[in-house]
Amino acid sequence: MADSHSKIRFLIFDIESVADPNLIAMARYPGEGLTPAEALQRYRNELMEKKGTDFIPYTYQLPISLVLAKVADDYTLLDLRVLKVEDGGPKKIAERFWEGWKFYQQPTFVTFNGRGFDIPLMELTAFRYGIPIPEWIAIGQKAYDQPRNRYNIRHHFDLCDFLSNCGAVHVSGGLNTTAKMIRKAGKIGTHGDMVQDMFNAGELEKIHQYCQCDVLDTYFIFLRTMVVSGRITLRQETELIQQTMKKLETESVREPVFKIYLDACKQIDAASLGNDDLFDLSRSGQLQLSPNIDKETSGKTEDVEKSMDNTLKNTGPADSLTKLPETAGTTLLTKNPLTDNLFPDEPVSATNISETGQTPNGRSPETNTILQTEVPYAASVLPETSTSEKPSGIKKYEISDARLKNHDRSDFSDVPIYDDYDSPYEN
Repeated sequence: MADSHSKIRFLIFDIESVADPNLIAMARYPGEGLTPAEALQRYRNELMEKKGTDFIPYTYQLPISLVLAKVADDYTLLDLRVLKVEDGGPKKIAERFWEGWKFYQQPTFVTFNGRGFDIPLMELTAFRYGIPIPEWIAIGQKAYDQPRNRYNIRHHFDLCDFLSNCGAVHVSGGLNTTAKMIRKAGKIGTHGDMVQDMFNAGELEKIHQYCQCDVLDTYFIFLRTMVVSGRITLRQETELIQQTMKKLETESVREPVFKIYLDACKQIDAASLGNDDLFDLSRSGQLQLSPNIDKETSGKTEDVEKSMDNTLKNTGPADSLTKLPETAGTTLLTKNPLTDNLFPDEPVSATNISETGQTPNGRSPETNTILQTEVPYAASVLPETSTSEKPSGIKKYEISDARLKNHDRSDFSDVPIYDDYDSPYEN
């Protein structure tokens, strides 16, 4: 899948990791005489009893599989590389990971929940083994320019953060549900909480394959995110997907996991045909509940439906919402006193702001519209208007190019690109 002369702008990656039983024995059960294996099992049992899951916190974990997808500046998937624990251990994985990021002149990391797990684990692994990563830590820079800053998406674009508005909501279902939402494979029989047991059983190759599939899902979610962000069109996304699927099909002779992934995508796509429209689902009866409904509840439902039918017959469709019989015990407000003063009948615009700077509902334009005063994107987002078009009472705010450069960290346009493939990921 390699393309030796393309420019790498994004590194999409995912990690699979396992617990360090020696650290668990020393840190959690000192002096108890437990072997590392016994300490690990005891901790897993405790977690399962307390939290319902035996997934061990990242502070006790080490990377055993790290898959990177190299993505060009035109969002083309160039190559997939697997850093394996068999090739030098967790330390070697961490060294090659950070060296490769520096080698390609710090392209943007793209992850799914990487801020919550993958990046902290790689930072902690660097800490454990004493691997210098000064370009990533960047202590001398301002906090918001440091690559590891919580909201710096120039260096790390976390798709889970994007979808959850930086944690404002929980993305239920995670990568699996999000991938299936856009008709991609999602999890194929393996989940993250199975990796420890797979590792204990020596199934390293299956773990690497599982990680590869996760990275492919992440790439396709990234493409859809770029559509939503206006970076590419839906047609361009379709072309990129088709191009990638052809590459995977070609490479499936060498990497059988690609065929497994493609087959899973086809199954998801086939199962989704005709099921996008909820109205069609309802009309076809596919959303109908079980017929075993309590008879008493069913009778009450029928009475309500008959009452509504009679009301419609007596009043007509146009009157049915305002002339319900008083016996129905329903009061409908045609005007809401709580909100009528908050929202004017007509939208506030430059043409309906009075000379005194007041809007139709008596409020100042500053409280009715958003004026781009200190927002760093103002100059690039707001359209230019001539002096004659500018309404009186609204100030014009200008932001210099230098200020935009210092503050606008949401753009990928300044990402350095590098076209040499002799990188730490290739050795």
